[in-house]
Amino acid sequence: MITWKYPDTSTAIARFDLNAVHVEVTLEKHSQSWQVRFEVEGNANDVAYSALSIYDGAFDAISQFLAVREPLTVLFTTDREDLAGVYRTYLDRESKKFSALGYRVDGQHRVLRRFKPSRWSTAA
Repeated sequence: MITWKYPDTSTAIARFDLNAVHVEVTLEKHSQSWQVRFEVEGNANDVAYSALSIYDGAFDAISQFLAVREPLTVLFTTDREDLAGVYRTYLDRESKKFSALGYRVDGQHRVLRRFKPSRWSTAA
């Protein structure tokens, strides 16, 4: 189960647990885009055995955020090239799901861009 926390208007934090592994997905607004990062806490073996479920959960949290907040751009940031490759793989794998939510995937640059008008942009 994913739980959400909103410490301010420019930050959304999703949390979930997988057995002994705790995962926190943070989305922060910077200028016109939201940047995604996530942190995992747990025993190295538990994390390794849960890796696919961790990514599935993180991308489920991101999908929930997209469906509710409808941001124009989401960037997946990392300093690690191996993690960047995993992001690209998951973005490509989930592209149909993101398209249904109104987003185009640029996996090479790890970016989601909204192509459908947001319900929020027309709100008074």
